[in-house]
Amino acid sequence: MSTRQNLNSRRKKISLLARGNLEWYIMLAPTIIVLLVITIYPLVYSLIISFQSLHLQKPNLPIRFIGLSNFISVVRYDAFLKSVTNTLLLALSSVSIGCLIGLGVALLLYRIGAGNIVLVLLVIPMTVTPVVSALVWRFMYHPQLGIINYTLRMIGISGITWLAKPLSAFISIVLVDVWQWTPFIIFILLAGLVSLPSEPFESVQLDGASSFQIFRYLTLPMLKKHIGVAILFRAIGVMKLFDTIYVLTQGGPGRATQTLSIYTYKLGFQYFALGEAAALSYLTLILLIVVALIIIRQFKLFW
Repeated sequence: MSTRQNLNSRRKKISLLARGNLEWYIMLAPTIIVLLVITIYPLVYSLIISFQSLHLQKPNLPIRFIGLSNFISVVRYDAFLKSVTNTLLLALSSVSIGCLIGLGVALLLYRIGAGNIVLVLLVIPMTVTPVVSALVWRFMYHPQLGIINYTLRMIGISGITWLAKPLSAFISIVLVDVWQWTPFIIFILLAGLVSLPSEPFESVQLDGASSFQIFRYLTLPMLKKHIGVAILFRAIGVMKLFDTIYVLTQGGPGRATQTLSIYTYKLGFQYFALGEAAALSYLTLILLIVVALIIIRQFKLFW
């Protein structure tokens, strides 16, 4: 009799658990459906058209399966190699400068004790919409009316056309990206510094280690994974950057600031070669995965 009661109680618990899970599934269903519609469907559809001859300027041509022809034709374009180079250089420059500044500011805030007001001020650049941020910086870069050239003229430097020359345009984009997203690195590294145990630092201080030795042989190794996480997220963010570049230079002058995201936009919405644009987007995804795997392996983020 006791065995039957135990079985009945277990069946009741299982039924209640299943009923509870069903309710959760029902409540999650709208979110899952929306997620599938706005993310999974475009991803699958873009993969399909990357293997098709879809070109909006040639509506009379039948849409047919052409295999890897879109990928091959995109790779053969001179603009592809230039876009890859610009993307990697932009990521390397922006992430390197951002990490150096972020590490220095995080160490400073950790030593002096960052207050709430300072942290709120650091968040402000990240809360600004990238398009708005780029528009403000574009006005600041104006040769005559911009505050940057106005300040430089006060110290005897004039005539800098920030967005009209290849090198200065590239530097301008790096400055905007560093300004907006370095606080993200600061918060990650500051959180890492706060989480470090105090015992090793107290021990090496008793042994007479200098501040540089503590930083070089203790702080940096213990912050390695936090730095790796910051580099990983920032590298991905910079490599798919679009709005800031489009507002500031639209990939110009010439192809000086044309990244893979800008080139994908031009292929799809200026040249209307949707098949090649979809192929390029997946080539960009492959490059992102390769860079991410290199960073993950270098910093041993998951082991």
